[in-house]
Amino acid sequence: MAVLPILTQEAPILRQKAKRVARVDSSIRKLIDDMVDTMIAAPGVGLAAPQVGVGLRVAVIKTDTNLHTLVNPEMVKWEGEQIGLEGCLSVPGYVGEVRRYMQVVARGLNRKGKPVKWNRKSRRRKRNSSAPSARLRIVFAGTAMFAGPTLNQLREAGHEVALVVTQPDRLGGRGMRPLPSAIKLQATEMHVPVFQT
Repeated sequence: MAVLPILTQEAPILRQKAKRVARVDSSIRKLIDDMVDTMIAAPGVGLAAPQVGVGLRVAVIKTDTNLHTLVNPEMVKWEGEQIGLEGCLSVPGYVGEVRRYMQVVARGLNRKGKPVKWNRKSRRRKRNSSAPSARLRIVFAGTAMFAGPTLNQLREAGHEVALVVTQPDRLGGRGMRPLPSAIKLQATEMHVPVFQT
């Protein structure tokens, strides 16, 4: 698995129609794994194969609780509309108001090549005037385990945690070896750079 470069808006492949996948084989599964790693490292909540330079109809999507893969995705039902702030990994640094459907039902194939149906009902609330108008780039400072839920909430709210600042590793355990803080471990799992004071 690898983190792939994400193409930006100047790349011609982003304007071309992606091709259907004939068969989900090991090369497609590897592409899916690489796309997941790339999306998480970015960090993002969705990624399509053309964004990493592959002109195929493959998408990976992260929701609050699950990771979804759709090969040859097709929308079969959509309802309602809402406007919310969104960004795109291929248009870095720009966040704007986007009109989206509140409920979408899509079908396609999963990573095993089996037919799946994906039903996403939006839980996005209407934006109020006191809400931040853009995704923030944040440096998070914390060490203890109780800071972990706050770090998670910042990421889930769509903000970019660019750096985590935490205390140095402390000696502990039977061998009195350096042990990382709970926040350092969490940041490492999230692929966020860590600076220790």
